[in-house]
Amino acid sequence: MNELNERLSSGAESIWGKFCRAVSECDLKWAVVLPAAIGALTIVAGVVQEAHGQTDLIIQGGRAAVDAYKASHQANPLTIPQIVIEAFSPGGRDMGFGGRTQGIGVGLASIGPLLGAASVLLARGFERIKEGLGAKADQAEKAREAEQSRQASMYLGGSVALSGLGSTPGFYVDGRQAGLDGEEPSATMRPR
Repeated sequence: MNELNERLSSGAESIWGKFCRAVSECDLKWAVVLPAAIGALTIVAGVVQEAHGQTDLIIQGGRAAVDAYKASHQANPLTIPQIVIEAFSPGGRDMGFGGRTQGIGVGLASIGPLLGAASVLLARGFERIKEGLGAKADQAEKAREAEQSRQASMYLGGSVALSGLGSTPGFYVDGRQAGLDGEEPSATMRPR
């Protein structure tokens, strides 16, 4: 029965709940290291693109073309935040052969680990809240069942009878009738 309840609850769980559970189970180290490694590989890919572009320039235009290319990009140097912003903005500045790829890599390497760690920690917080609410619901269910059990045992101990001609219900407990209001009735009929 417990397995069936688990299957039904997991099937009814929302996509957001499944996503939060999956993210919260991730190792925090991997959530930080993986985006940083992807960013570093993207930076390396940008450097490779730059080297390939400059090699093509040497082949097609000679050393003077490469010097002119470098001079045009060194005239307006960008800071690292500007490189990242320009890399992610559509139609941004011309940043050279691999400049845009390098900027995306720097952005991934610097912001990716922060977002990864924040996502895992936030999902773990949601899971703790969910577990706490589940525990409270279980506790309330157990209290409700205990109260129902207590009330059932109180009523099952006696038999229902009608007292007097006014037909008010009462209970016989240990051979005596106990009224519903706690007072002893004046006239009683015993069931046969």
